[in-house]
Amino acid sequence: MDRMQGVHLPADRSGLFLAAPRRTGKTSFLQKDLIPELRSRGILPIYVDLWADTKRDPGFLIAQHIQQAMQAHTPSIQKILHSMGLAEVSLFGALKIGLQNDKTTPVLTLPEALRVLVMAAQCSVTLIVDEAQHTLNTEVGLETMFALKSARDLLRYEPTPLYLVMTGSNRDKLGQLIYDKQQPFFGAEVAHFPLLDDQFLQAFTQSVNQYLTAEYHLQMTELQPVFRMVGSRPELLWRLVLGLMQSHQKTWSSKQLLAAAGQIQQQEWAEITRRFGDLTEVQRAVMETLLETKLAQNPESGVFSTAFLTRCGEKLGKKTIPGGSVQTALEKLRRENWIWRASWGGYLLEDDHLVDWYQRRLHDRGNEVPFPLAEG
Repeated sequence: MDRMQGVHLPADRSGLFLAAPRRTGKTSFLQKDLIPELRSRGILPIYVDLWADTKRDPGFLIAQHIQQAMQAHTPSIQKILHSMGLAEVSLFGALKIGLQNDKTTPVLTLPEALRVLVMAAQCSVTLIVDEAQHTLNTEVGLETMFALKSARDLLRYEPTPLYLVMTGSNRDKLGQLIYDKQQPFFGAEVAHFPLLDDQFLQAFTQSVNQYLTAEYHLQMTELQPVFRMVGSRPELLWRLVLGLMQSHQKTWSSKQLLAAAGQIQQQEWAEITRRFGDLTEVQRAVMETLLETKLAQNPESGVFSTAFLTRCGEKLGKKTIPGGSVQTALEKLRRENWIWRASWGGYLLEDDHLVDWYQRRLHDRGNEVPFPLAEG
């Protein structure tokens, strides 16, 4: 917020885009740290979690939360609307704002609605969209992102501007909002959301130790490698510790925690391996090539480029494979949630954790039992 508000540095009001793997504390930070901080600064926060209802269009979810924020300022908004000669308006032509019903209801655009909200609240507004990449999946969702960009620009130089915070669990997906010239926030940057560090582990250790007798007390240094092994995910760390606490063993150590963490990791990778083995030979070749493209940090390598088709062919003992075969494989991989189709037509990994699995698979490949070929 210091950066967006211009504390110590010129204000950067293009928006804050944060990426972090799922279950690493991102949402907890937004709800328990960022939102209270915003309120303490006199800023009105609007929080929208697009994971909360995946069946609804993300654009309408965002509009609904803005409407709810406006309803809290109904008296002031009514005065503003009447000064504009309006008794009732609708947001996106669907969500009505106001109390009176006229035969014709003017449509209030999203930028106008946010401007009215800022005027009514008499303070800056920060719109937080958690898992913002979901807006790319629908036409209304993408239109909403463009509308938010317009609202940001409309209020950019006002004493009470609009701030935007967008988060995502997949950096590549979130990046689709800013990397392409045709996308609404082109030119902004995706920042890596810092993973929880020793400060969290220290607080976690102190919290757990109050329920343990002295001989069972945990040491923060013992938990560091365990936490790293479970991907810096607090929920999994707590599950491991709770499991040992409930085991009623006379003694237990950090080695047992590390072994348990390793089992969780192996279980996750074993499930990926099982699913991978269910793919056809062509689908596996395409998936491996996508993973290698990611490892090579070459996202611009198109899935129908000569290099990509040649690499797939090599995995199948051929010089190349037809583009149609790749297209069929991509659609199957997309339906089974291996990959995600971006709005510009490219394909990205559904879960960055697949890269860790594939690196381990490459490391172990000398001892690997070949997957049985799936039919089809």
